[in-house]
Amino acid sequence: MSYFLAPAILRSGMEIALSAEEAAHLSQSRRLQPGESCFVQGTDEKRFRAQVIRVGPRTATVLIQEAVDTPPEPKRDLILFLALTKEKALDAVLQKATELGVTRVIIWNSERTPERLPSRALGRVARWQKITSEAAKQSGRVHGAEVVFLAERELLTGHLAAISTRYLLASDSRTSLAQELDNQATKSTSIAIIVGPEGGLNEEEVQWFIGQGALPVSVGPRTLRAETAAIAAAALAQAWCGDLA
Repeated sequence: MSYFLAPAILRSGMEIALSAEEAAHLSQSRRLQPGESCFVQGTDEKRFRAQVIRVGPRTATVLIQEAVDTPPEPKRDLILFLALTKEKALDAVLQKATELGVTRVIIWNSERTPERLPSRALGRVARWQKITSEAAKQSGRVHGAEVVFLAERELLTGHLAAISTRYLLASDSRTSLAQELDNQATKSTSIAIIVGPEGGLNEEEVQWFIGQGALPVSVGPRTLRAETAAIAAAALAQAWCGDLA
């Protein structure tokens, strides 16, 4: 169920005004009218059914009704490690990763990154986080995937070490990601999927990730674009985890 965000903790019977941004989405994108129903989520991430009371171009007031259940989060943490790539492709991965239930997306500068970013790329990170937040609202997920940016590959070491199972997407690998997931004797508590940029990682980067315990795997016989490979791998992992029927 898609929903709107409210700027407060909610309770049944209260009337609350949505922010100008949320109100514009309600009135201009969803075109809801007074008397119609919607869902609203408060700052404590609890969700309620609500009735639209008043609507303007950038104002909307809703009456909070009964609480509703929210979809469960995935049973295991799935973390994508994405080499910084072209903006449009990266945006697509962030959106679809959130819809698929990815926990965190860690972005870093690879050797073949088209435009390297400095360590304090706060504007970009805020934009990326907004993309995952919007995707969460649309898909009904309680919150979007967390986005982290690390300028240098070496800063990934601690993040990788904290994850129980690590896979490196490599189109020339003869090891199938789907088969590896099926063959695991024990269920991982967390899974990392590492994806290079367009053009792939160079050999030194590949060996570095292997040294960090990542197993090179492929997602099929065809060479996929970076964003397609990331989304396909996330879907395979979530299906194995039982999060996709």
